[in-house]
Amino acid sequence: MKTPLALVSLGVAFWPVWRWYALRMADGSDEKWGLLSLATVLLLAWVQKKDGRDRRPPLVLLGAVVVAYIAAYPFVPPLIRAAVAVTALGIVLGRSRFGSAFHPASWGLLLLSLPVAASMQYYLGYPLRVLAAKATALLVSLAGFPVSAQGTGLLWEGETVLVDAPCSGVRMLWAGMWLAFTLAGFFGLGAARTVVVGALALVAVVAGNALRATILFFGESGIFRWPDWVHPAVGLACFAAVAGFLFWITKRLDEEAPCRPARFS
Repeated sequence: MKTPLALVSLGVAFWPVWRWYALRMADGSDEKWGLLSLATVLLLAWVQKKDGRDRRPPLVLLGAVVVAYIAAYPFVPPLIRAAVAVTALGIVLGRSRFGSAFHPASWGLLLLSLPVAASMQYYLGYPLRVLAAKATALLVSLAGFPVSAQGTGLLWEGETVLVDAPCSGVRMLWAGMWLAFTLAGFFGLGAARTVVVGALALVAVVAGNALRATILFFGESGIFRWPDWVHPAVGLACFAAVAGFLFWITKRLDEEAPCRPARFS
């Protein structure tokens, strides 16, 4: 089966997913960051230089994904169905443009193109806030200020400074994973190295968010006084540090990879 026919077939098979996606993007219930990720993966696929590898979609694997989608349809929420659908698209895109049915960079970007921000905040927001509070308490205590963490709060001199939802780091996590997959795709890293970059992105984001929460604690607790613009500036600076680290590690992994032909035309 040729790639265009495979894409048309998947478009028909997963039409409820595309309808749900369009409605979800239009109803204002979630962030529209996914459109950036979708544009990124399409750009990477467009500029990818073809080589002599087999480009035909693996029909057996695609069939298995479609069967799994049909079997699970009545039992799983729309977001899981959409993840299965974009996995099938990722298989076709990976084989046709990158020469591999499993191309983690494009697959990761396709998953991030789904409306996942609200779900990430719901499922990951509180654990990330707790983790940020504990890390902040440790770092601030090491700086000589006795602070203890209780849930998402920081106890200091009888008062509680909360790590609230915007400081959970969910947005930084989405942006960090998007950047990791984008860099891996741009540098043409293999599957194993892309997984390494993704794992390091997760660690770097957690560390960067902990550093942000630690710095902001000194202002929120009243230990220091600074203007309002410092709060967003600290967030931008911490994410810039994470982004710089991800670029550096991706470049290093690319330099250590075996020689390969040019990736982009």
